[in-house]
Amino acid sequence: HHAAGVPREGAAGGGAMTAAAQKLVFNLLRERNAPLNVQLLTDNLQSAKVKKSQVLKSVGALVSKGKITEKEYGKSKIYFLCQDTLEKPSKEEIAKLNAKADKLKQNLDEERTSLSSIKKELNALKHQMTDEQILEKTKALNEANKEKSAKLSKLQGKEADTISKEKFSETKNLLQQNVVLWKKYKGIFLDIWNTLLESMETAKESKLRVDIGIERDEDVGTLYSTYADLIKKRKLAPM
Repeated sequence: HHAAGVPREGAAGGGAMTAAAQKLVFNLLRERNAPLNVQLLTDNLQSAKVKKSQVLKSVGALVSKGKITEKEYGKSKIYFLCQDTLEKPSKEEIAKLNAKADKLKQNLDEERTSLSSIKKELNALKHQMTDEQILEKTKALNEANKEKSAKLSKLQGKEADTISKEKFSETKNLLQQNVVLWKKYKGIFLDIWNTLLESMETAKESKLRVDIGIERDEDVGTLYSTYADLIKKRKLAPM
């Protein structure tokens, strides 16, 4: 990027050459705004054909003019731009820079919000059902709705099964009688069964029950307590 280079030594004398070299050295230090030694300055100015000797003379002159600062670290010397010579921005320039920074921050926040929204939308799309799944779900719901509608129509319409109060009372009394008998005969059986088990101490109850062919209430999927509680709590009432 330093293509201009340094004028050749000759008719114009060394003045133009020295001034050009100083300008290149100064501009490089200003551009980098970092401490550099003579060798690094020479390496970076190779494309401009500035020799090491020219760099040495240039840094010496720039130090004398107060444009750059020289610091010694053991045997090596580094050079950097004098911070005091840098132009300080005006209040207006600072205000403009702050406004620009605020605008950039606002843009960044908007982009982050937009990105977050897009991520949420993508995540939601991942969990949405496909068209086929929606059709299947709709079909299943329609079928279930038809079944429930048919049951409701039956209950509300002429097809509804009705029972008279007399028939209900008769059925309820019959249930009460059977529950009483159920308890009675179950008690009689248990007395006989327990006596039998005591006389056959080595017999295993479950095996003996299977061998004889005895079925308990729970074996046939019913419980005495279900019907006893139904009558006790008076849950039975005519439709």
